[in-house]
Amino acid sequence: MNRKTKLIFLFFFFFLLFSLSEFGFAQTETSEVENISDSPWELSDESLREQGWEFQEGELRPGSASAGVLAFSIGSLLHGIGHLYVGDFDSAYRLVVVEAVAVVTWIVGQSIKKTNSGIITSDILLVTSAGLFFTSWIGDIIGSLKGRSIQLPRNQAEPNGLWFEFLYTGLSQSTLGYSGNIQARFPIRSQYISILPELSIQPNLDYRRGNLDIAYRKPLIRRSMFWFGATGLIEQTVIEEIELEPVIATRDAAGIYTRLDFDSGVLLDHLSNMIWTVRIDVMATRFDFNSTREPLRLNELHWTIPVMTQVSFNVSSMLSVTWGFALRNDTSVGAGISNGFMYEIFRFVPRSRFGIEMGAEHGRFLRLWVGLRWQIAGEDTAETLVRGNL
Repeated sequence: MNRKTKLIFLFFFFFLLFSLSEFGFAQTETSEVENISDSPWELSDESLREQGWEFQEGELRPGSASAGVLAFSIGSLLHGIGHLYVGDFDSAYRLVVVEAVAVVTWIVGQSIKKTNSGIITSDILLVTSAGLFFTSWIGDIIGSLKGRSIQLPRNQAEPNGLWFEFLYTGLSQSTLGYSGNIQARFPIRSQYISILPELSIQPNLDYRRGNLDIAYRKPLIRRSMFWFGATGLIEQTVIEEIELEPVIATRDAAGIYTRLDFDSGVLLDHLSNMIWTVRIDVMATRFDFNSTREPLRLNELHWTIPVMTQVSFNVSSMLSVTWGFALRNDTSVGAGISNGFMYEIFRFVPRSRFGIEMGAEHGRFLRLWVGLRWQIAGEDTAETLVRGNL
């Protein structure tokens, strides 16, 4: 881990420490908004039991900053030590088990890779194990810091319903410099269907990109969800001009994917709404380089197997944080995880139906965006629209 990466991790950790200790995840206010219709806290225990509520004995221990620091440092190797420090032995045991599963999966993936008998399988296992390992570590840090007395807020970054987002995105990379894009997104999500059309364009029209992602989503326990979808894109870039005639590079890609969102609350109740994600794509890509002088068409399909894993949670109802690792989607099949990169995303979204959205992503590049976000309709309208179209 180089110095720059260490500084980034330290910044994110102390940002988390400050947010969790000062703001307490703003959970009280969020819960009142989500449950204002039935207000169960106003009812007696007898009335709650009549309505089907079940009571569980549990320790509502507070968070501990020292336990969080311990989980961040020594806990990077021994997951669960932060929970062990505050006496939460059951949670510590479960985190150790998840870490052990991650390590075993990593060993199996490395063994397959060394035999060259299944490079693609080894890549999938290695990326998945890295996601499990990182999720259990982050879970130890968050659970130690916040305790059991409050819950993580629900993720409001990608809610169900009909949304429109109009953003300006700045992209910076050491080899390519800076570029600015205008982006429009129109997510349509119901309980079972997700449709995401997206358009990006540079003001001078040197870059144009259109995406469409359609997926079926199967809700599982808590916030866990299984996805099966199809995605496609068309991307055009003006790479140079010869005698005032542009040379345009075009990339067409289409494929299918599976994705699993796993709610950590299935294992540790106080980490509910912290989501671990793993996604596997099978993509076919074709490149064209066209100019009026020397058109070059590469009609041969280029097959890729992108793999992504990440952990995401909300610090408050408006601020979400994501850490992840991804294999580049332009990497050849079996190229190995050395072509992958880590990324971090901070995303701020408004609580109202209309407001300002902004965010930052650091990984293979630095991306900053700001713009308007408008909720056109809720989940019921989205469900009606999706069923009507499908």
